[in-house]
Parts: sequence; C-alpha cells; structure tokens
Amino acid sequence: MSRVLRGIFLALAGLLLAVGFSVATTTTASAATDQIEKYSIEYEMGTDGVLQAKETIVWRFGSDSGRHGIDRYFVTREPYDDQQDAVYTVDVESVTSPDSGVATQYSENTHESDGGRGEQLRLRIGDPDETISSPTATYVITYSVKGAMRTFSGYDEFYWDATGSNWTAPMTDVSVRATVPGGAQELSCFAGPVQSDQPCSSKKVADGAAEFTQASLPAAQGLTIGVKIKSGLITDNAPHLEPDGSKLSAGEKAGLLALAGVGAVSLIGSPIVGTLWWRKNGRDQRYAGLAPGTVPLPGQQAPVVPSDPDLPIPVAFTPPQQSTASPERAAARRGPTRPWLARTTGWQW
Repeated sequence: MSRVLRGIFLALAGLLLAVGFSVATTTTASAATDQIEKYSIEYEMGTDGVLQAKETIVWRFGSDSGRHGIDRYFVTREPYDDQQDAVYTVDVESVTSPDSGVATQYSENTHESDGGRGEQLRLRIGDPDETISSPTATYVITYSVKGAMRTFSGYDEFYWDATGSNWTAPMTDVSVRATVPGGAQELSCFAGPVQSDQPCSSKKVADGAAEFTQASLPAAQGLTIGVKIKSGLITDNAPHLEPDGSKLSAGEKAGLLALAGVGAVSLIGSPIVGTLWWRKNGRDQRYAGLAPGTVPLPGQQAPVVPSDPDLPIPVAFTPPQQSTASPERAAARRGPTRPWLARTTGWQW
C-alpha cells in the first residue's frame, strides 16, 4: 500500500510541477525578448534506421544580461498506447559555433514526466563561468537518433517533432531538409502547439529530398514533419517500444483504480442509501390497529408499522388532582427532570 500511496504522491507532484513549469515558462517568455532568428535542420535517414541530424540555431538574446547559453530539449520517451511507450535514443556528437567568443561546452541530463512514461534529454550549452557579450550566438548541434521510424501497410515513414516545443523564445525562418533512402514519396507537415493539425508554411520534394519551411512559430510551439518511404529500404523501420514506464506495477494501478471506484461509489451511492434508509426507517411508526400515540394493553400483540399521517391523533386530558403534599414531596414523586426529552420531542420549557 505504501507504493500505491507513493504513486499517488508522484502523480500529484507531477501535476504541480507541470503547472509550476507552465507558469515559469510564461513568465520567462513574457519578461525576456529572446528570439530564434533562424532555425535550420538537415536530416539524413540511413538504411539502418539511424537518423543523422545537424541543427543550426541563431539565437538573439533579449535585454537580460548575464546569459550563458541555451538549452535544447529532446523527447526520449513518450506514451505510444495504453500499454507501451515509444523510446528514442539520442546521441549528441558535437556542439560548435562559427561565431567567436561563443562557449559550446555542454552537459546532458534527463528529466522524467507523466509518472515515468515521459522523458526528455536536456542539452545545456554554454560555460557556467562565462556570459555572452554579443547580441546573437550561433550554435551547430550534430546528433543521431534511433527509433524515429514508423511502419504501415505498404510504406514506412520518418515522422518526427523536428524543433520540439519547449522553446521559451519565438522562432522565425524555420527550415527542414530530409533525405531518405529511395527519395521522399509523400510529405506531411504541421506547425503549432502539441497535436496541432495546422499545416506548415510550405512543403515540397526537391531532387528526392523533402523540404519544409515555417515563416514563424510562437514560443512553446513546434514543427512536426512526416516523410513516406518505400517499404523494404530500411531495416530498422519500426518504433522502439517498451512496456509502460510508469513507476506503478499492474497491481498498484489496479489498487488506484479500485480506490477511485470506491470514492465514486461513495460519492454517488451515499445519497441513494440515505434516501432508501429514510424511506424505511425515517417515518413515524405506530402499532398496527391502534391509533397513533397509543400502546397495546398488557399481553396484547401488535406489530409496528409506518404511521399514516392522515390518521387523527387522539388527545386525552386528565384534570390535575388536588394534593395537600408539599411541593418538595410532589417533585420527589415525579422523579428527576429530563431536558433531553424536551429536545427530542420538540417541546418548549
């Protein structure tokens, strides 16, 4: 049960972290005036299914001083279906710059999300001990990717989120060129937020290569491309899948679902149960065959039944007896007072 509670805590922490990251990203983007002036990517898909990539990023820094460099995020794990995750192997080969005075040293670390089903590789470029003095800096990143292919009936496809959508700066002049075995057969291209179905500015096939452009992209939006390839030309043409990477086992997930089900049943069922109980037990009762408020004679058997509100309640009046006893002795015969009886019957003292 402790692991189940830990799973619930991780889910809530992930939600709070996502909300906090969203707020932080919005604040950073609005406070600074950074801009990606040019973003060009060159892809070459090998027959072994390994993608070779080269990105050139021209970054204009905003008014904030003391900037060390940039971060580039790569998705390395994401949900594929309810039971499996798609896993991508990203190997960074080099980071260079044609500009003088631009630090290109880098570090890598991995961040998990979605309870372990999501994973991103952060490439942090720059020198932590030096800041950039020029208004712009150009970074050239080369890397390889495994697992970027998809296969379907009659064709394969290189389908990839080219730019990613974690940038806090808007982009202008975005271009992608992709070469694939056998030449590009058919293209698809989408621009905007995650899962956007809006087409990019342009797409075409030139000399067998796929070319895509996007005039501009706001912060936190990206470009996704698709290139169809003839079947049989790529050996590793299928996505790399692993079981659901969340930290909860199947039994723990079932436990969470059971807890959720109990909560839902309690929320919905309690009013129903209460109503049924009230209908059975909440009404006034009387002895069958007798007027409300009367009791059977000694030895007489009478079942208890719900009282009919239309039956008249008999009222008996007995005149008080004259007594010569003192008030103290009369009180002793009546016994102790019981204010709780007045509260439960509604009498007023």
